[in-house]
Amino acid sequence: MSQESSTPQTKVSGASLNPFRNLRNEKPMLMVLAVLAVFSAVIAGQPMIAMWVGFAFAGYSAIANDSIQTIGTFIASNKERPWWQLWIFISGVFFFTMYASWSTYGGPVYMDLAEIKDTNGQLLTADARDVDGKIQTVLRISLAEEGSDKVKYSQIPVDIADGQLVDRESLGFDVSKDWTIQSIQLGSLNLEADKVDGFKPLKQPVYATGKAAEQNNGKETWSMYTVGATEGASASLGEVKINSAFGGDVSNQRLASKGFATQPNSFSFLHLLAPLVLILFTRLRMPVSTTFLLLSCFAYSGKSIMAVTTKSLSGYVIAFVGAIILWGLLGKAMSKWFTGPANPMWRVAQWCTTGWLWSVWLMQDAANIAVYLPRALTTLEFTAFCGVIILGLGWLFRSGGEKIQEVVHEKASVVDVRAATVIDFLYAGILYYFKFKSNIPMSTTWVFVGLLGGRELAMAWWGVSGDGRTLGHAFRLVLRDLIYVTIGFLVSLLIAGMINPTVGRALFG
Repeated sequence: MSQESSTPQTKVSGASLNPFRNLRNEKPMLMVLAVLAVFSAVIAGQPMIAMWVGFAFAGYSAIANDSIQTIGTFIASNKERPWWQLWIFISGVFFFTMYASWSTYGGPVYMDLAEIKDTNGQLLTADARDVDGKIQTVLRISLAEEGSDKVKYSQIPVDIADGQLVDRESLGFDVSKDWTIQSIQLGSLNLEADKVDGFKPLKQPVYATGKAAEQNNGKETWSMYTVGATEGASASLGEVKINSAFGGDVSNQRLASKGFATQPNSFSFLHLLAPLVLILFTRLRMPVSTTFLLLSCFAYSGKSIMAVTTKSLSGYVIAFVGAIILWGLLGKAMSKWFTGPANPMWRVAQWCTTGWLWSVWLMQDAANIAVYLPRALTTLEFTAFCGVIILGLGWLFRSGGEKIQEVVHEKASVVDVRAATVIDFLYAGILYYFKFKSNIPMSTTWVFVGLLGGRELAMAWWGVSGDGRTLGHAFRLVLRDLIYVTIGFLVSLLIAGMINPTVGRALFG
């Protein structure tokens, strides 16, 4: 009998749809989460502290829950190896993937402006978005790439309080290219006007315009002046400093997507509660979407969430259908091919495939963690970002995976290094496709659940799942996982609506 079909499996006949049956064993963790929730309520009003606390919560919760997608099969099929070897490998891939993004994308934009006035001479207080969640006030930076005559725009939503604007955001471009900054303007979008080059024009008059004051190796300083005023001391509003030669963005531009491009300057209790809810779901062995549960909390419009939902659903369908086709055509053959001890080259192939998958997954889902932080990280912030995540990975590998690891073990034959390699390769290929399709974030959990679901059904159809598993068992597993991700999706919409009334009205009316 083939190794793939004879591998011991977790019994699936009791694939209960009720995750809360596990609560009785989680009393210590519930106490810890309760204490962390109280702590979150205390520090929520202190943005600099809440930022890093939220990031730490999100970092562990996202990786612990999503470990089933990327490193779950890796852990399951390498149990004979010391945990620290797996940790060093995965941490190394994490660091170099994050460094590649951090050094390539973004471009820090430091804004330090004051005495911004409207046309009546009153200090301006202009929110970045109106009641419908549409961008109102932006710092618009026009750029041209060397060798191209086409002008591109970076529009950074800003909030101005009593004529003051102090912020650090991201340019949102690939800084490995040679950009020339042509102009800077601060103003409101004319939402009724037609788009020009894909962008709405600014209302006239704009609040302020810039004059290049200094340039040095991609670092530019622009002095900002009230439009129409003399460039004297009284008209000077301050400076905007742009570093178009340095990145700072660890999200691979996912947070440059509309609705997520601005760092939150304040945090509510629910922003910090969301990752704690995700940790609870993880302990209950529920594979839920970290993209929806974490990222949606920071969305400024219902359209942003709907764009993420649409892309995620398409990912689920593609993965589900692709898995059915692959294992439908080759499932029976693979059950014969994957017999006896695996050739050592399969182990090499698995490590290479896992490294690729982990890297591509990070390009998609690092945004879920980095959303709490500035859009362009300094060297010190980047060091802290990597350090926290690497320590969390160490804990995860030392413990052999979180509770949700059981979701991997109960699927057919994932501990076979050959089966694990095929799963990871297909999953990585799908994520790689979506990476270049658009910068809109997506739920990788939905893609993974679709992939495992399609595979499970196809293998059950051919009768090669092992452990006497029937098509009915497979349907129950697929249905259970789908219900779990749907629960997480609905909870995320509820939290996002409670945090931002604009999103709530758009989603629930």
